[in-house]
Amino acid sequence: MRLVRAASVAALTALVLTSAGVPASAPQARNGLIVYDSFRHVSADLYTMTAAGKKGRRLTRSPHDDEFPAWSPDGRRIAFGRSRDFVGSIYVMTAAGRKLTRVTPANVNAADPTWSPDGNQLAFTVFTSTTGPEIYVEDLRTHVLKDLTSALGGGLTPAWSPAGSKIAFISMRDDPTGDIYQLYTIAPDGSKLTRLTNEFSDHGAPDWAPNGSQLALSVYSGGNDRIAIINADGTGERKLKTPPAAIDPAWSPDGRRIVFSARPRSAPSRQIYVMGADGRGVRRLTHDHSEAGGPDWQRLR
Repeated sequence: MRLVRAASVAALTALVLTSAGVPASAPQARNGLIVYDSFRHVSADLYTMTAAGKKGRRLTRSPHDDEFPAWSPDGRRIAFGRSRDFVGSIYVMTAAGRKLTRVTPANVNAADPTWSPDGNQLAFTVFTSTTGPEIYVEDLRTHVLKDLTSALGGGLTPAWSPAGSKIAFISMRDDPTGDIYQLYTIAPDGSKLTRLTNEFSDHGAPDWAPNGSQLALSVYSGGNDRIAIINADGTGERKLKTPPAAIDPAWSPDGRRIVFSARPRSAPSRQIYVMGADGRGVRRLTHDHSEAGGPDWQRLR
């Protein structure tokens, strides 16, 4: 349940838990593989690895860019965006990279998928030439599309809550300068729009804690992106100590760790890291020679 990276947002738009530690009520779940994208070859492909950075496997081999994968709630499927020249579609495949299916129409420019808790719907960003980026929901059984945000000022990078009642996203709808993204939630039917943040800092790529009590997201301030934790009602934002340019956070299914991408101090390209939900124990998982990002964590049942 991830983002469009900052540079991609600009290009695409131009084209058209408690105070420290694990939440007390975190659900018991088993952590599976981490899926992520990497530009190891000419284009971005999807890979999986263990939480220790081992047993890496390449899932896609495409001349186009496959990015920002999202595990289905049952851990058996992966949704992701495939793009060429900043025009993208949403695809779904098995956890092994098989049975690839495009689920969005050819005339819809889409990215950043997130699953509903029952696995029957996807929310994603759609880039339009008229109103800019919007949040859409698609029913995977009927393939009916619903625009949630065009009447509300647009949105990016949706993340569906574990209970299914809210979709978190970022938007510049209330910023007269058109520069600052704030965090919002909306019901899947397009009602109950709620603004959660109100500060002069860019927010991006939200992801819900497994128990729904908090969100992890990136916050840009002081010339640097950092991972922050915020309560589901928008209170208690707490920035964690991370490597530079940290974005794309995703919680582990057991609620104890967060995987994210950041830029090593000794290298120009983002890599995948993992840390405790309190920001401690930061550890680098990938050592690619090129960009790696958009991680998501598989839930095992």
